[in-house]
Amino acid sequence: IQIDATGGLVTTAAPVSANGGLLKLTAHSPITIGSGGLNATGNMILSAMTPSPASAIRLDGPLVAGGTVAVDAHAGIIQNASISGQNIALATSTGNIAVAGGAVSTVPTGGSISYSAVAGTITSTPVNFAGATPTLSESSGTRGGTGSSTTTTDIANSIAKTTAALADDKAKAPETPPPAPAETS
Repeated sequence: IQIDATGGLVTTAAPVSANGGLLKLTAHSPITIGSGGLNATGNMILSAMTPSPASAIRLDGPLVAGGTVAVDAHAGIIQNASISGQNIALATSTGNIAVAGGAVSTVPTGGSISYSAVAGTITSTPVNFAGATPTLSESSGTRGGTGSSTTTTDIANSIAKTTAALADDKAKAPETPPPAPAETS
């Protein structure tokens, strides 16, 4: 399925599926994905790149692809739902990327997650990503949010601390289990 709209695109609570491969939506205004989300057996591409503050993308429903998921907006991207695919790439040329607390971007082992806000900020937490450590690139300006923005380094440090804690727990565990208590009559 390939749609190129002269205005905006809006989906509803009904899912939109491309069971034969590619799902590509291009709009010259905003794209809003409703709660039904989008499904594709191949790649999925959402693009709202007309140089306008209205060229934003709002994801209120899940995106599920058998291939790569690419979301490109001139203005901002608001991710309120989960995304899964072999690789995930979100990019804005002038706006911010905001990821809601319950929205998770998931890739399989060997997949990649890349979020880029060239002239904006990325607001996310480590729990927003699964399967790969994301690459988060943003402008050199002030980060968005108050303590909720997370860099790739923050996520890598969190993973390292968890791994170290698990290794420490394993080191403290006895090699053989303690003997069973003796039965008393």
